[in-house]
Amino acid sequence: MLFTPASNKENYPQSLHLENADLQYYPQFLNAEKADNCFKTLLSDLDWRSFPIKMFGKMVMQPRLVAWHGLPNVPIRYSGVTLEPAPFNATLLAIKSELENTLGISFNGVLC
Repeated sequence: MLFTPASNKENYPQSLHLENADLQYYPQFLNAEKADNCFKTLLSDLDWRSFPIKMFGKMVMQPRLVAWHGLPNVPIRYSGVTLEPAPFNATLLAIKSELENTLGISFNGVLC
């Protein structure tokens, strides 16, 4: 198991009420070592790309690298760009599974 199940009160969600959103924060969902390992793996293993996007009526290169992973035939469209998903890798699948088990909802993709 990639994640450690909640075993104490620190692992319970904290409600953060923001101006335009409510956020449930799980402070110990990933410990620092596991978070660092996931970050390093995803940084090296995902196909990071920059795409031309429409911004203020002009096509410009996206100012960041992105990677869209998801279920087959679930494209994402934003700023005039349509991205076809790459398959989930093992790290993304482990994170997805743990999130779905913790939150009780399903995810069909992730934009990194």
